[in-house]
Amino acid sequence: MQIRSKGDVMLVTVEGKWDKGTATQARHKTSSMATRDGFKAMLIDLRNAQVLMSVTDIVELTPYLKEDFPHGFRHALVVPDDSVLGENTRFAENLAVNNGINLRMFSDYEKAISWLAGE
Repeated sequence: MQIRSKGDVMLVTVEGKWDKGTATQARHKTSSMATRDGFKAMLIDLRNAQVLMSVTDIVELTPYLKEDFPHGFRHALVVPDDSVLGENTRFAENLAVNNGINLRMFSDYEKAISWLAGE
């Protein structure tokens, strides 16, 4: 996992395995950075990751996004068009939104950046 910044947006690039453990580690690291450094949003690029998250993993991890990140924080996840997440992509987005988390899924990196910028 590589983390860099573009203004007040954290850009997280994931290659290799993305499972519950990896996602939890990433959440701890990025949430402390968001609070400490004043980031307003984060893009997680999963296009080159092997996503191994089950529906149960998604349900268990989603509430922590609201607890761990500042109020109003925006999360964008970029997944490949033929994502192995399948229906889990929209399920994760709906679950987050229904829990008051500002999260959207994209297959287009530039559209994700535009959404994070409020365009």
